[in-house]
Amino acid sequence: MRYYAGKLLELVGLLCVGLALAYGVFQDSMRVELYLGTAGGAIFVLGWLVEGRRRG
Repeated sequence: MRYYAGKLLELVGLLCVGLALAYGVFQDSMRVELYLGTAGGAIFVLGWLVEGRRRG
């Protein structure tokens, strides 16, 4: 279950970063783009940590 929760968080993080890039292209607020990109990156890393890595 942790695997799927981690993957879901990674997906949300990637979508947030994509939204930040799109916002930066269509709007003039780099501050919002930076906040969204940072939040998306943090969510992605959190998902990566929750997912965990199995040792083969």
